[in-house]
Amino acid sequence: MQNEKPRILVKTKNLQLVFDYCIETKTEFTVIPRNSNDDWEVELAIRNIIDAVRWGMFLKANKIDLIETPVLLNPTINKPTNTPTLQRTRKEKVQKMQTIEQSFTNSVNETFSDNQQEIEKVKTEVSLDFTEAKTDELF
Repeated sequence: MQNEKPRILVKTKNLQLVFDYCIETKTEFTVIPRNSNDDWEVELAIRNIIDAVRWGMFLKANKIDLIETPVLLNPTINKPTNTPTLQRTRKEKVQKMQTIEQSFTNSVNETFSDNQQEIEKVKTEVSLDFTEAKTDELF
């Protein structure tokens, strides 16, 4: 398993790009023709993790896919089986919405009535009468 080398599937038009990158990074490679005339399989001898990251970035940038090998399969994640699922019925949802709307309406009404009381209180405390202004006292 450790001797498995990553393989990529390359079209003929991208083959030169992969060759140039192999030579630039000094990566050993083997080219194997596929059954169709346009596809080639390139096996890469990647030696360390830094080269693997560089190759991954190169492949992603050029939209080239790996051929799946047993070493490179995606890991499976085991989900816990005892997760409680919360599913509400339509009736429960409607009841909850009604209680929320009712409490919102009550709070708005309370706020409005408090404001009305404050307005009336201010009106009685400050009686502004502009009908008979005494202009002599101002000057």
